[in-house]
Amino acid sequence: ASLSPVEGQDRKCPATGIRCEKPAGADPGAWLPLCVGTRWQYRKAYGSVTDNPGLIARVRWISTEEVVSRTACRGGVVIRIDTSPRNVQRDYPAGISADYREWFDANVGTAATHGYFVRGSAVYDFAPGSWDDPCAELTEARLAELDEREPAFFFPLEDGSKWSDRRREEADVAAICAASRGEAEHRSPRFHYWEVDGRDNLDLPWRRVRGAWHLRFFSVGGAPHRWFVRNVGIVKESFSHQGSYLEHSSELLSFKAGPGCR
Repeated sequence: ASLSPVEGQDRKCPATGIRCEKPAGADPGAWLPLCVGTRWQYRKAYGSVTDNPGLIARVRWISTEEVVSRTACRGGVVIRIDTSPRNVQRDYPAGISADYREWFDANVGTAATHGYFVRGSAVYDFAPGSWDDPCAELTEARLAELDEREPAFFFPLEDGSKWSDRRREEADVAAICAASRGEAEHRSPRFHYWEVDGRDNLDLPWRRVRGAWHLRFFSVGGAPHRWFVRNVGIVKESFSHQGSYLEHSSELLSFKAGPGCR
């Protein structure tokens, strides 16, 4: 779902421009190239405090992510993406404990598999119990649970669009509409939402980009930022935690769409 301040739509809340019902969405395939063979290569960095707050561990590496399968299931399509690292540089401070070193070695700059579930206009982070049969757990109950969750993406991207989990959205839309009728104090939903915050020009290792969509997620702990280019995907990410040292970033180095992409 999305709280999209788009003018000219029917049945929007008076005086706010916020629609009171879920807006019409767009096919994610027209925005995010998730066909088999699509490959992204990123330069990534991760830094965090360790068991001693004065000791900082840092890892830098090159990450290749490739769509290796698409499986049509009940209610949507499961996408599998395999990630492989190279040129991993680990900078561990003297005095880091064996437990922390082991955690960093196992979880940062390592090979991994993650997935998406494309359902309607939404794309959800998704990890099935088994990649041998990714559809097995997509029962009606599981689909209903996914529909309640916050999507990773909701298309189309429009300046000012917001999305969150369904329960939060429905409560906030009701509050906005009540305020527009003078029945409650107006408040603008922000925390725990992804928001499209305009478009930016970027100088990336991949190329110079004009008009990348800037997405950010508002939370008390900090705001993750993503920059998205249509028919490419995420080209840059950054996050810095508020309250303790934890940050990670990535920039696109190269991109190749799979042969079945538009």
